[in-house]
Amino acid sequence: MIDLVIYAPTKDDLRSFAVARGLLETVVEEEVTSYVKAKDFDYCWWAGSGQFIVSKGTYDTEGAEVTPPTFAPGVVALLRVGATGDEIDPGATENPEQWHRSQVAKWVKDNGTPGSFFGGAIPYYDVAGVRLMRPSDVKAWLSSEGLPGHEWAGGSTY
Repeated sequence: MIDLVIYAPTKDDLRSFAVARGLLETVVEEEVTSYVKAKDFDYCWWAGSGQFIVSKGTYDTEGAEVTPPTFAPGVVALLRVGATGDEIDPGATENPEQWHRSQVAKWVKDNGTPGSFFGGAIPYYDVAGVRLMRPSDVKAWLSSEGLPGHEWAGGSTY
């Protein structure tokens, strides 16, 4: 299992990325389109909404908002990608989980164009218009700015 933070200009862009890579399957029944997650894939919108805070709001002594927080344009989600069965090469390593994480990381590096957010503070790889980041890099930047992060339902905090 590997966790990644992903940025896209819109939720539709993120959905298209996931469908094109087999992470989501499009299902149409009675003219209604829905999406089914692939086995060993999960995601959640950053902070529940997909909004990524870049500066805190300010509040008066009574707690009333003076200036609202600022959010980055686009949407952000957490991806959790795993592999089971035939997808893991049992002969490649004594630790199949680590082998899988390294394969996902290699795919991102081989297929992406490096870049960074916030003056180099958060490195990413751009793949087909979405940007994939390591959660540890995102968490470090948020901590350095004193901004809140995100907690995955399973307990991982970013």
